[in-house]
This record gives sequence, C-alpha cells and structure tokens, in this order.
Amino acid sequence: MTLGQKIQQQRKNAGLSQMQLAEALDVSRQSVSKWEADAATPDTDKIRALSLLFGVSADYLLFEESENPAEEETPSDPAPDDADTEDIQESESGDASHTDEDADGRRNDIQRKKKKIIIIALICFSALCILIAAGIALSHIISEQRLHKAESSSLPADSELYTDINNTSYPENGESLPSGPQGTAPEQGNTPVDAQSRYPYVLVHGLGGWGDGTGINRIAKYWGAESCDLAAYLQSVGYEVCTPTVGPVSSAWDRACELYAQLAGGTVDYGKAHSEAHHHARYGRTYPQALVPGWGENGPHARVNLVGHSFGGATVRLLASLLAFGDAAEIAAGGDDVSALFTGGKGYYINSVISLCAPHNGSSLTCIIDDLGDAVGCSNTTELIATLCFACEGISAPVRGVYDLMLDQFGIGTVTGGLPEIINALSTVTRSENDHAGYDLSPDGAAALNARIRTVDTVLYLSYSYSTTKNGMFVSGQVPTASTLSVLYPFALAMGSYQGKTTESGVCIDGAWRENDGLVSVVSARYPFSEPYTDCEPGAALSRGVWNVMPTRKGHHGTVIGMGAGKSRTETFYSGLFAMVDAVP
Repeated sequence: MTLGQKIQQQRKNAGLSQMQLAEALDVSRQSVSKWEADAATPDTDKIRALSLLFGVSADYLLFEESENPAEEETPSDPAPDDADTEDIQESESGDASHTDEDADGRRNDIQRKKKKIIIIALICFSALCILIAAGIALSHIISEQRLHKAESSSLPADSELYTDINNTSYPENGESLPSGPQGTAPEQGNTPVDAQSRYPYVLVHGLGGWGDGTGINRIAKYWGAESCDLAAYLQSVGYEVCTPTVGPVSSAWDRACELYAQLAGGTVDYGKAHSEAHHHARYGRTYPQALVPGWGENGPHARVNLVGHSFGGATVRLLASLLAFGDAAEIAAGGDDVSALFTGGKGYYINSVISLCAPHNGSSLTCIIDDLGDAVGCSNTTELIATLCFACEGISAPVRGVYDLMLDQFGIGTVTGGLPEIINALSTVTRSENDHAGYDLSPDGAAALNARIRTVDTVLYLSYSYSTTKNGMFVSGQVPTASTLSVLYPFALAMGSYQGKTTESGVCIDGAWRENDGLVSVVSARYPFSEPYTDCEPGAALSRGVWNVMPTRKGHHGTVIGMGAGKSRTETFYSGLFAMVDAVP
C-alpha cells in the first residue's frame, strides 16, 4: 500500500471525511485529496499528527506494509466513501446520477458524525475528573470516615443558609425567559432594554475548554455544546459576542493576562514579578488585532461584559480586579516597563462579571482526588494530574492545530517528543510553584486567589449555580438525580457524600459542600466567601459592587453551556440574561 492509500484507509476507519480530516490538521481539503492520490506528500509534522490522530506509528505510514500483519490490503483503486462525494464534486464536473435525495442523506450522515464528535469533545472538558473514576468506591469509604470524625468532633452540620436550597424546586434553566435581545429575565421583571447601554459580551471557557482560534472549535463548539452555536445565535439577534481561547490548564493569573492581551490586542505580558516567581517566560503570544477595538474609549466598546463558565469565573473576576486596582508587586518590579493591566484605574473597562457554575471557593473534588492519592501513597495528586496535562503538551505539539494547551510560557509548546523534552514537561509543574489550574481549583488555592481579588464598585456581578443532586433517601448526604450527565454521575455521588475535612489554610469542607452540579459545589458557585453578596428574589433590582446571587437552578455542570439542555432552552437563557444585564443602569 502507498502512503496515500494508508491515509485514506485510516481516515475511513476513523469515520472522517476529507474535509473533517483537513480541519483537524489545519490544512485544506485539497491537500488531503492530493495526499490520498499520492500527488503530494505530507510534511514531517503532518505525518506525526496523522500517526497520533489515527493511533498508528509514523513508520507504518511511511515504510511498513501493515501496522497489523492480519490486516487486509486495500484495493489499489479504492472507491471513494459517501462522505467524500461532495469533495469529489468540487474537483470534477457534477455527476448527474447523484440525486438531491442522495445529497441530503450524505449531509445528514456528516451531521450525525459531527454531532458524535461534538459530544465526545465536550465530555473532554471533565477529563480531570475522569482520571479518578476508578477510585470512586474508595472515596465513599474515606468520606464516611470523615463524617464519623466530624460528628464525633461536633463539626457544624449543613449550613443553615443553604437548607432552603435542598428542598426547593426552582424553574428550569431559562424555560420561562422570552427570546431575543428585548427579552427580560424573570428575576429582573419587565424593564425595557436601553440599546445605548449594550456592550460586547466576552464568553470565557473553563478548565480544559476552548474558543475561537482552535482547530477543535471548528468541529465542536464549547458554547452551545451539541445544542447550538451559541455565539452565532446571539450575534444573529443583535449582540456583539466573542469567545476567546485562554490556557485550558493554566492558572487564573496566566489566563487573565492572556484574555487581556486578546481583548486589547498586543503581546501577552504575564508580569515580571509573577514570571520570575513561577519560573516561566514573561511574554507569551502576540495578538495583533484586538477583539474589542477602542476598549475603554467612548463608544460602544467602552466596556465589556465578562461571562465565565466554571474556571472561567475565576479568570474574569481576576481580570476585572487587576484592571481596577492593578498589582503593587508588578508595578514595583516592572518600573517603567509594566503592562497597563497592572497599573490599575481601569475599573470602568468592565460593565459586568457573570459567573456560571464557577468554583469561587474551589472544588471539594480536588480534596477527594488528594485523599485517593494519599490512600495509595501518592501525595498531592491534584498536582500530579496537572503534571500529566503539562506532559501531554510536551508530546503533542504536532496536533496543536486541533487542541492547544497553550503552555508556551513554560517553554514546552514547541517540543517534538523524545525523552529529554518529556522529562522537562513533567518537571515543569513543580518548578511553576502552583502556577496552574489544579492548585487554583483547590479550596486552598481558591482562598489564596480570593485574597488578591476585590470587587469593583461600578461593576455588576451576577452568579448562577446549578444542582444535579438531592437529599438521599437511604444514605446520608446528596445523591445525583436521574437527569445527571452520565460522565458526571460518579463525581456528583462522591462529592455528595464527602465532608469532614479542614484544609491546610483552614477551609472546612462540611455538609454545606455536598450539594453540587457534578464538578462544583453549590456553596462554592454562589459567591466568593471573601466578597459581599445579596440573594436575589424574582423581580428584585440588581446592585453593582456586590454579588447578585441568583436562585440555584436544576442542572449539571454542563447544562448552562448547552450540554443536554436543548437549543431553545440554551438560546433563551442567554438572550434573557443579556437583556437583563443591558437593562441595568
């Protein structure tokens, strides 16, 4: 078999069309067609990318006759698959034998394949949790032991503040919200929208997520999931929306710096003091074109609305705080050469900060992970998982066009594999001094982050929490509901039964942490413990400078971004939410 025949065979085995393979490798469809026809040969980096994507060796593609001795040879002139028919039609004159009905069938097949890829890709955002699936049973034993210790030491029971949430049924996510930019959310009443106050919305993904500018975003949308292309819908009804990509496993600080550079345009500056303290490069990627041109100036781009899902909540909170108050350490270290992000006085750049299922106070799941590691003699397991993420970047540079971990500041974004590079990647987390998402997601890391974040008086803060658990009938604590996303079910179960731990910084994981959305406890998603808040009743006016905490809604961690939520429900929630924000003076 020739190289082209092998590429075609492996592509078909993977269920991909030429166009889908081209998008995954960030090349044109014509390039893939030429490869398969042996009219051109892929570059070395594309050969490596193909081998990783198909799960075969590069030697097999280039030299060996078969990856599997029992593998049958492909005919020398294989027939094109159905998914490639429209590709062939682009290079040849049309074939009259293909009817409109056949074309519709082929398009439906492609759509079904894309849906499947979307679902698989979106499940990857909880990959951190999947690594502990095999230890869920042990987590129950540990948590019960913690519970008995807690009872014997008279630790407080479930917080009285949250007992009303356990047995109260709230409306489904946005079901009663009107659609379109003129809609209003039920919490805000029927205040009309002032079109002059509408500013751009910036949607910031969570741990392991992505946005524009990545290969995976062409295959699967993070915002809208399998339900819809949320950004496209919001733009179609009159909102200006952007979905930037920041480091999927990077710290909140590094992500905030990357977000600022993309919105304002320019080179990422992680700060002289920060980069030296965490042993990585000070400067990162350059974004020559600002996502929000004229940001901070008079006009429609004077301010932005920051929307953060999951760990994106910490990212947008920190960005707003840095813009308003700056950072004394960076000013002292940088002198005249300091980024405008760290000089303060720019609180007016932000109109609102909206958090969706954000772990403001960390996730008890990191405690469960560390306890599981302790049980088998592995300390600081959360950091170990972060190390594995860094190592993946060290050996996956060839597939950067599909999924990019954006760890250039640590010098491991351009390696090509090999033992020295992998060892360097594995040791990077230790050298970083907790400069990664794994630490910031822990209760201790979140507490340290909260100590440096302040609310801005002129900014509107809103938080939405979701609950996919309920009081157990035959077991103590919370158990997942039947509608819980299957991949999150074991984690919701583990978190629902876990309590009785006090972390090194003094955070008490008590019964109030049990109700959760599968990844984040409701008590953590409602508001940061260190910041002022108010519980919002339906129809109540919203206040700036404090957290307006919305009633907890039914759903899991992915419901709010469209996972299993349905097109209408997802679109209606966001159009109503944005209309509510735009209506606030």
